[in-house]
Amino acid sequence: MHGPRTTFIHAARAGRPARNCARTAHEIELEAEDLRKLLCEAEIIPMVFNSDGQVIDAGRSQRLFPRTIKRAARAQDGGCVVPGCTMDPALLDYRHIRSWKHGGKTSLSDCCPLCPAHHVAVHLGYLKIVSIAGLPHVILPEHLDTDRRPRHKQRTTRQALCHDG
Repeated sequence: MHGPRTTFIHAARAGRPARNCARTAHEIELEAEDLRKLLCEAEIIPMVFNSDGQVIDAGRSQRLFPRTIKRAARAQDGGCVVPGCTMDPALLDYRHIRSWKHGGKTSLSDCCPLCPAHHVAVHLGYLKIVSIAGLPHVILPEHLDTDRRPRHKQRTTRQALCHDG
């Protein structure tokens, strides 16, 4: 039995004239009706790329975050998302906010950079991570925050300058 095959289909972009709706990686042009039929019959794995061609959403095609999503999460969150944590960004783990086994996606909006200690604390239920407006927020244990309000780590200019590469 063979594994899944990858076929890239480039949809027509706004502002660009296109005779057909899409073109495959083999330069076969498809009409909208043909594309819809193929999509219905296939197991579709969407991948979203940024303007530089880097993957920012791999859907559920892979569990582990690719380097491009890790870089984007590190730039977005400035390191471990737990407020006050100063762990070196090179040592971070990357966790799905919504667990992979419960339908989490390998996307920037579901990626949470954590230092190893805070990653373990999440697995043990000591910390909880939630997504608000596509950003990871931490809910601290009740003895540290009686209101249990979600907190988002605020980046500093130094973090933005030193760790975005």
